[in-house]
Amino acid sequence: MKSKTAFVLLGLLKEKPLNPYEIVKILDRLNISQWSPISASSVYMTIRTLEKKGYITGKKEKNSAMPEKTIYSITPAGKSIFLKVLKQNMLEDVTNITSFNLSTLFICHLERLEVIHILKERAVRIKENDDATERAYNEYRKQSVPEYLLISLKHNMTFYKAELITVELMIEEVEKATEWNHYLTTESS
Repeated sequence: MKSKTAFVLLGLLKEKPLNPYEIVKILDRLNISQWSPISASSVYMTIRTLEKKGYITGKKEKNSAMPEKTIYSITPAGKSIFLKVLKQNMLEDVTNITSFNLSTLFICHLERLEVIHILKERAVRIKENDDATERAYNEYRKQSVPEYLLISLKHNMTFYKAELITVELMIEEVEKATEWNHYLTTESS
């Protein structure tokens, strides 16, 4: 699943059944449009796609004088694909910060020990990338390549170091967490 919107919708619906308006309100509360290409209009289109694929189902409800609304729930197939993509996003491409950030919103859908294991593996991969980038940088410097041409390598090394600090902090926080609950679909006070 390449769609970040689809991933987020499945994650929210895994927490509890929601209607599209509730989903949009949660995304607004997270200010998600500032760090991921997810918009209110993409929510409605993605819901239709997920329903066609059998990842979610909709049930029409009518409460008193309010207009009829459709409440969507995740299917077993939707849960399966969501968990698969969640793990992939957390581990596979350590340079894809947006997918990783979105995945961290849903880590409570995995067991804590599994999250710690995945994060430790991610840290190893980040360190390997950082070491390889630093070796390349040093090799180019030996060849007297001007520094201004090496800025992208320096940028990547800075990125990897910052990412490693973040992942190590996450490991620490997950290890000491006393609660392991979903919070995205709860009302904020």
